[in-house]
Amino acid sequence: IGMIKKDVYLILKNLSVVYLLAFLIAIIPATQNSAMLFPILSFLLAVIFSTQIAVTMDLDEKSNWKKIVFAMPLSKYIEVAGKYVLSLLLAVLAAGFVFLFGLLFVYGLPSLTKGWAEIIAYSSISFCLCVLYNAIMIPATYKFGSSKSRIVLVVFVAILPTIGTLIMSRTGVTISMIALTPQTIVLLCFTGMFIIEFISFILSVKIRKKRDKI
Repeated sequence: IGMIKKDVYLILKNLSVVYLLAFLIAIIPATQNSAMLFPILSFLLAVIFSTQIAVTMDLDEKSNWKKIVFAMPLSKYIEVAGKYVLSLLLAVLAAGFVFLFGLLFVYGLPSLTKGWAEIIAYSSISFCLCVLYNAIMIPATYKFGSSKSRIVLVVFVAILPTIGTLIMSRTGVTISMIALTPQTIVLLCFTGMFIIEFISFILSVKIRKKRDKI
């Protein structure tokens, strides 16, 4: 709990009005196509919430937190778990804010949303984006540092869609052939997120232990 409180304090301390400027990205396209307002807004909220873990890890590096926590009676599991628990909380907050904005659109501006199905879909997508982003960035930051870890994210973003496209082209599978119900899609997404999060956590702990030995 103390580790999470420390990171929450760092996040709140470093909040800036600059984040509000990001919402202009959602407003400008909406002037041309109002249907894009809710999807872009959902994506922006996911990005803003997910990147807060990277902010705390960057500040930890600058304050030499590694030496400070080394003197504390904390296992590496607890230290790393604090980052993952906070990332899940931020993912829930992102999904919650998207859901609230969806409610405002449904009851205030119904022409800007397609109803409850779209709200639930984008809330789930926001949650998954936050989880996936930090599942990549946390172990990458422990391994390479906060500055170089961004390159790892770019590589993943570039490589994963390419690999998926190649597999589908070689096997002859197309999106239209994948007939799944919305409930099945949600179940598969959250199951996949759980597996990715678990693997990422184990990897982060191993990397953190190796860095201490060095």
